[in-house]
Amino acid sequence: MPLYIWFASAALAMAIPLLWWSVQGPVHASSKAARENLVAGREPHSFRTAVLDRPSSERILDPVLQKLAGLGMRFLPGAWFDRIEQRLATAGLIGRYTTEQVVGAKLLLTIIVGFWLGAGVLQGPTFTNVVLLIGGLAIAWFVPDLLLASRGDRRVS
Repeated sequence: MPLYIWFASAALAMAIPLLWWSVQGPVHASSKAARENLVAGREPHSFRTAVLDRPSSERILDPVLQKLAGLGMRFLPGAWFDRIEQRLATAGLIGRYTTEQVVGAKLLLTIIVGFWLGAGVLQGPTFTNVVLLIGGLAIAWFVPDLLLASRGDRRVS
């Protein structure tokens, strides 16, 4: 396989974490900036500026995750969502993430990995590529669950 194919594949793989980093934005505001905003009485002039003042992860990623979670809630059993809610509570993330966000992240990660590894299967449908696709989809589906379970285990012990 030509070298430029490998470079393009690596660039595509790095684009996903780069996209996540770019929409994440600053997580914690400094107390000085918060105090200045309170003292200045900064109020948004319109609804548009109020929406644009929110972090980009809330404006872009949350609607996508909510839509995917809505689709998942139609097709997945209700007890499954209760289990995710329990894992969130055990991990201490109940106020930080919702069940819909976790389900949306699982579906989005699985779709991205499916497209990425599916391209390899379409290029050359060998046994190795098909096994990589199936294994990659399984890993992508279970990664959020494993992260929640490991954080819950660390918190409990």
